[in-house]
Amino acid sequence: MQPTRSRRVGLAAAAAYLALVLAACTSNPQPTEPTERTESTARPCAGIPDREAETALDAIRPNIDGVEAKKLTTYPGKGTPWQQLVGAVIYVRATPGMTAPYLTRLLRCHALEHVPALCTAKGGCPFALRGAQINATPTSTGFAVSIASEEPEIAAEILQRSQELGRSP
Repeated sequence: MQPTRSRRVGLAAAAAYLALVLAACTSNPQPTEPTERTESTARPCAGIPDREAETALDAIRPNIDGVEAKKLTTYPGKGTPWQQLVGAVIYVRATPGMTAPYLTRLLRCHALEHVPALCTAKGGCPFALRGAQINATPTSTGFAVSIASEEPEIAAEILQRSQELGRSP
Protein backbone atom coordinates (compact mmCIF):
# COMPACT_ATOMS: atom_id res chain seq x y z
CA MET A 1 0.00 0.00 0.00
CA GLN A 2 1.42 3.32 -1.12
CA PRO A 3 1.08 6.52 0.93
CA THR A 4 -1.45 8.96 -0.39
CA ARG A 5 -0.46 12.26 -1.91
CA SER A 6 -1.59 14.24 1.17
CA ARG A 7 0.43 11.95 3.43
CA ARG A 8 3.57 12.47 1.30
CA VAL A 9 3.08 16.24 1.41
CA GLY A 10 2.70 16.06 5.20
CA LEU A 11 5.88 14.01 5.58
CA ALA A 12 7.77 16.41 3.31
CA ALA A 13 6.53 19.40 5.34
CA ALA A 14 7.61 17.71 8.60
CA ALA A 15 11.05 16.94 7.15
CA ALA A 16 11.46 20.54 5.95
CA TYR A 17 10.43 21.85 9.39
CA LEU A 18 12.90 19.51 11.10
CA ALA A 19 15.69 20.61 8.75
CA LEU A 20 14.87 24.26 9.48
CA VAL A 21 14.96 23.68 13.25
CA LEU A 22 18.27 21.83 13.03
CA ALA A 23 19.78 24.59 10.89
CA ALA A 24 18.67 27.23 13.38
CA CYS A 25 20.17 25.28 16.29
CA THR A 26 23.55 24.88 14.63
CA SER A 27 23.80 28.44 13.34
CA ASN A 28 23.07 29.95 16.77
CA PRO A 29 25.13 27.94 19.25
CA GLN A 30 24.03 28.12 22.86
CA PRO A 31 26.30 30.06 25.19
CA THR A 32 28.88 27.86 26.86
CA GLU A 33 29.54 27.56 30.55
CA PRO A 34 31.48 30.50 31.95
CA THR A 35 35.17 29.72 32.09
CA GLU A 36 37.44 30.27 35.05
CA ARG A 37 38.96 33.74 35.08
CA THR A 38 42.47 33.92 33.76
CA GLU A 39 45.34 35.30 35.77
CA SER A 40 45.43 38.43 33.62
CA THR A 41 41.81 39.34 34.38
CA ALA A 42 41.73 38.18 37.99
CA ARG A 43 42.58 40.70 40.69
CA PRO A 44 44.99 38.91 43.03
CA CYS A 45 44.28 41.27 45.95
CA ALA A 46 40.48 41.10 45.76
CA GLY A 47 39.18 40.04 49.15
CA ILE A 48 42.57 40.01 50.86
CA PRO A 49 42.83 42.49 53.75
CA ASP A 50 45.67 45.00 53.28
CA ARG A 51 47.22 44.09 56.63
CA GLU A 52 47.35 40.40 55.69
CA ALA A 53 48.96 41.15 52.32
CA GLU A 54 51.49 43.52 53.92
CA THR A 55 52.55 40.93 56.49
CA ALA A 56 52.46 37.88 54.19
CA LEU A 57 56.22 37.47 54.31
CA ASP A 58 56.34 37.75 58.10
CA ALA A 59 53.56 35.16 58.34
CA ILE A 60 55.37 32.50 56.30
CA ARG A 61 58.93 33.23 57.50
CA PRO A 62 58.70 31.20 60.76
CA ASN A 63 57.10 28.30 58.88
CA ILE A 64 59.76 27.92 56.20
CA ASP A 65 60.95 24.32 56.24
CA GLY A 66 63.55 24.56 53.48
CA VAL A 67 64.58 26.11 50.19
CA GLU A 68 65.91 24.44 47.09
CA ALA A 69 66.82 25.44 43.55
CA LYS A 70 64.14 25.01 40.92
CA LYS A 71 65.68 23.62 37.75
CA LEU A 72 64.30 22.83 34.34
CA THR A 73 65.75 19.65 32.85
CA THR A 74 65.87 19.18 29.09
CA TYR A 75 66.98 16.08 27.24
CA PRO A 76 68.72 17.07 23.98
CA GLY A 77 68.74 13.94 21.83
CA LYS A 78 71.39 11.41 22.87
CA GLY A 79 73.36 13.88 24.96
CA THR A 80 73.32 14.17 28.70
CA PRO A 81 70.40 16.01 30.30
CA TRP A 82 70.88 19.75 30.60
CA GLN A 83 69.61 21.64 33.64
CA GLN A 84 68.84 25.33 33.77
CA LEU A 85 68.16 27.26 36.97
CA VAL A 86 64.71 28.86 36.77
CA GLY A 87 64.18 29.98 40.38
CA ALA A 88 63.52 28.48 43.80
CA VAL A 89 61.06 26.36 45.72
CA ILE A 90 60.32 27.41 49.31
CA TYR A 91 58.78 24.69 51.47
CA VAL A 92 56.33 26.12 54.00
CA ARG A 93 54.76 24.16 56.86
CA ALA A 94 50.96 24.08 56.90
CA THR A 95 49.10 26.54 59.10
CA PRO A 96 45.42 26.34 60.13
CA GLY A 97 43.05 27.50 57.42
CA MET A 98 45.68 28.08 54.72
CA THR A 99 45.13 26.60 51.27
CA ALA A 100 47.46 26.50 48.27
CA PRO A 101 45.25 28.76 46.09
CA TYR A 102 44.91 31.33 48.89
CA LEU A 103 48.66 31.27 49.62
CA THR A 104 49.34 31.81 45.90
CA ARG A 105 46.95 34.78 45.80
CA LEU A 106 48.36 36.20 49.03
CA LEU A 107 51.96 36.09 47.79
CA ARG A 108 51.04 37.46 44.34
CA CYS A 109 49.15 40.30 46.01
CA HIS A 110 52.10 40.92 48.30
CA ALA A 111 54.42 41.05 45.28
CA LEU A 112 52.20 43.30 43.18
CA GLU A 113 50.97 45.87 45.66
CA HIS A 114 53.04 45.75 48.83
CA VAL A 115 56.57 44.79 47.82
CA PRO A 116 58.14 48.11 46.83
CA ALA A 117 57.74 49.69 50.26
CA LEU A 118 58.22 46.60 52.42
CA CYS A 119 60.65 44.18 50.82
CA THR A 120 63.47 46.55 49.98
CA ALA A 121 63.72 47.51 53.65
CA LYS A 122 63.87 43.84 54.67
CA GLY A 123 66.69 42.81 52.36
CA GLY A 124 64.58 41.93 49.36
CA CYS A 125 61.74 39.51 48.74
CA PRO A 126 62.14 36.72 46.21
CA PHE A 127 58.60 37.54 45.08
CA ALA A 128 59.48 41.13 44.17
CA LEU A 129 61.59 40.49 41.11
CA ARG A 130 60.44 41.48 37.63
CA GLY A 131 58.49 38.69 35.94
CA ALA A 132 58.59 36.31 38.91
CA GLN A 133 55.90 33.66 38.58
CA ILE A 134 54.55 32.52 41.95
CA ASN A 135 52.62 29.31 42.53
CA ALA A 136 51.92 27.31 45.70
CA THR A 137 51.08 23.62 45.58
CA PRO A 138 50.18 21.34 48.48
CA THR A 139 52.68 18.83 49.88
CA SER A 140 52.26 16.19 52.57
CA THR A 141 53.36 18.64 55.30
CA GLY A 142 52.36 22.02 53.89
CA PHE A 143 53.12 23.83 50.66
CA ALA A 144 55.79 24.14 48.00
CA VAL A 145 55.95 27.76 46.87
CA SER A 146 57.55 27.93 43.43
CA ILE A 147 59.05 31.22 42.30
CA ALA A 148 60.35 31.12 38.73
CA SER A 149 61.60 33.30 35.92
CA GLU A 150 62.62 32.59 32.34
CA GLU A 151 65.55 35.01 32.66
CA PRO A 152 68.69 33.34 34.10
CA GLU A 153 69.84 36.44 36.04
CA ILE A 154 66.43 36.87 37.66
CA ALA A 155 66.27 33.13 38.46
CA ALA A 156 69.65 33.33 40.24
CA GLU A 157 68.49 36.36 42.25
CA ILE A 158 65.25 34.55 43.17
CA LEU A 159 67.28 31.62 44.53
CA GLN A 160 69.63 33.89 46.49
CA ARG A 161 66.78 35.88 48.06
CA SER A 162 64.82 32.70 48.83
CA GLN A 163 67.84 31.22 50.62
CA GLU A 164 68.24 34.44 52.62
CA LEU A 165 64.56 34.31 53.52
CA GLY A 166 64.94 30.69 54.64
CA ARG A 167 67.89 31.60 56.90
CA SER A 168 66.34 34.68 58.48
CA PRO A 169 64.82 34.37 61.97
